[in-house]
Amino acid sequence: MRPKEFFKKLFEVGAVKIDTRPGYGFKMRIHDTQPDAPLSPIYLNLRTPDNPKPGPLTLELVAEIGRILWNVVEESDIAFDGICGIPNAGVPLVKAFDAAAFSDSNSHSPILTLRKEVRNNKPAFTGIADNDGLGATNFKKNRQNHVLLIDDVITYGGTKDGAVKVFIKQGYTIKTILVFCDRQQGGTEHLYNKQGIKLESAFTLSNIVDMLRSIGCVSPADCSIVLKYLEETRVQ
Repeated sequence: MRPKEFFKKLFEVGAVKIDTRPGYGFKMRIHDTQPDAPLSPIYLNLRTPDNPKPGPLTLELVAEIGRILWNVVEESDIAFDGICGIPNAGVPLVKAFDAAAFSDSNSHSPILTLRKEVRNNKPAFTGIADNDGLGATNFKKNRQNHVLLIDDVITYGGTKDGAVKVFIKQGYTIKTILVFCDRQQGGTEHLYNKQGIKLESAFTLSNIVDMLRSIGCVSPADCSIVLKYLEETRVQ
């Protein structure tokens, strides 16, 4: 699928929403602790309909995202021994990633599964469930085994800490987290400075907005508002 066609479909199904009206916008997870933080003029909903928080992604779009993420790994020469999608949005993406890798290399990767539970009204990662990927039965806990974590979006990076801690506690190594979109608000720096983990992304949010502007889905004025928001809310 060509990039312009792909992003047009993302926009048309509602996976990318923009509201730049004064006083309007979208709440992010940061608003749970900072209710007065500026509302985001852009929101990415990269979830599937079967997600506990249903999203609009079709099977076709999920498969395309999997191919895009695999291309990032190939181009960046990212080494890994196993893969895991961070629940809940990352789970279908990691399966699509594995399908794309198999199509290209004729080999599957061990897929590990994070357990996610609600504790004190907040979601928390509580452990690693049985491996469910082809070849996963041969994947042993070993600090030499690098697990590649895959997710849809990163904003400030704090929500990735729980997943990383579970894997390190269980005896695995995390060197890289791969996401479809980096919102460019400090997540890259957070992961590296706090955990020594490198972030790889297929696109930045400014990339996506600029692509949508180029195909007429987003006006130049709205594009400028989004970019200004990203600059002003970036955590150094």
